[in-house]
Amino acid sequence: MRKYYFLFLLVLLAPAFAEVTECTDNTTCPSGMALRNLTIVTGFQGSTVLFCSADADCVDTGYFKCFNDIDGVSSGTYTGWCNATAITSCYVNGTAYNTSWYYCTTGAAYQQCSSGTWGSSASCSGNQTCTIGASSSSPCSGSATTTTSSGSGGTTTTAPTNTTTDTRKSSVTISSPISDFNLTQNETVTKSITVKNNGNFTLDDVKLGISGIEPAWYSVSPSKFDNVTKDLEKTFVVVFSAPANATVKSYSVTPAVSTSNASATASSTFTLRILPSNATVESAIVPLYKELLDAITELEKNITALESKGINTTGIRNAFSSIKDKLTQTNASIQSKDYFAASQLLDSVKSLVADLQASITKAKEPGLDIFLIVIVLVVIIGIGVFLYLMWPTREGFRPQKGWQEPKKEESAIKKILQKLKRKREEQKYEFKT
Repeated sequence: MRKYYFLFLLVLLAPAFAEVTECTDNTTCPSGMALRNLTIVTGFQGSTVLFCSADADCVDTGYFKCFNDIDGVSSGTYTGWCNATAITSCYVNGTAYNTSWYYCTTGAAYQQCSSGTWGSSASCSGNQTCTIGASSSSPCSGSATTTTSSGSGGTTTTAPTNTTTDTRKSSVTISSPISDFNLTQNETVTKSITVKNNGNFTLDDVKLGISGIEPAWYSVSPSKFDNVTKDLEKTFVVVFSAPANATVKSYSVTPAVSTSNASATASSTFTLRILPSNATVESAIVPLYKELLDAITELEKNITALESKGINTTGIRNAFSSIKDKLTQTNASIQSKDYFAASQLLDSVKSLVADLQASITKAKEPGLDIFLIVIVLVVIIGIGVFLYLMWPTREGFRPQKGWQEPKKEESAIKKILQKLKRKREEQKYEFKT
């Protein structure tokens, strides 16, 4: 019974003992990790803490301390790496370099490792340059120019002032982009795109986004890379899936890389052509081609009818000829099974047919008869002149005849009396037979 009890305790406590592997120097282990065994005395699950921003982040501050990376970033929000307190190496993106070593941060600036800590940035003199990378000796090479001047006080030699600016930066590039490709409706294809950290700092939260197509048409794996160190490449896998009803055409697609640093981004562009499936060819492309053939037969009859009425159809005939030429090209594409080209041509023909039908309808509408309009205008002018001539003139001053005395109007009763008087006189002289 005691035997089983002992085994139970051993199994229960086994995960609480973890070993952290370290190295004695930066050559005996990858990335310069120190080699020693450390027993974790708390917790039921063994773990190793590697990243840190302070000594307290390391697993055991009695044996480990935090070594800051040269760019102040190791992973995520951490600034350095945990290592044994006896280690005197300095870190560059996880790689350890011995104390007194130099590391070029730009083409003319460098920092030197001193007992686990990188010194402040220094610059090469004059025209000397610094090759980016590590060196155990002076990293600057080339001639340091001087200027010499003579005068009454003798000769003075002065070294030029170095005004080199530290140009360390975060940067990412797409080292292996996606090329143009075709995808048939209701099918899937897998592509990959590789990104590279071509800057001097570790990049965090490296993600890939895609624009130009519907989000449901693709998936990216992994969703992100937590960190990508200097000169390291990472590959995203993109699965493209075109739905059965995807529009047959060319799409301009843009993959874009983003990071936690807003200035470190990259993008590229490729063309995705959605090809029609066999189902689309049989149910849409071929029937539409036959429909448009019937449409142009009817259009030609309408054009002939317009010409028989003496209507000018030059523009309409030219448009009709263009439609016939495109339908001939469509037939050739269908015969060669280039259904993508056939689909694009049919879309164009369909639009042209609609425009031509509108032109024919407009030509059928009765227009204005110019000759009739002229006759009507002449008649109206003639009537106006006649009315002007017949319009009664007003008495009074007239330019050609001078002043005329207005005629006095006789009353209606007086006119009747005068008429009766004349009639009686006429009766007096009548002869009776």
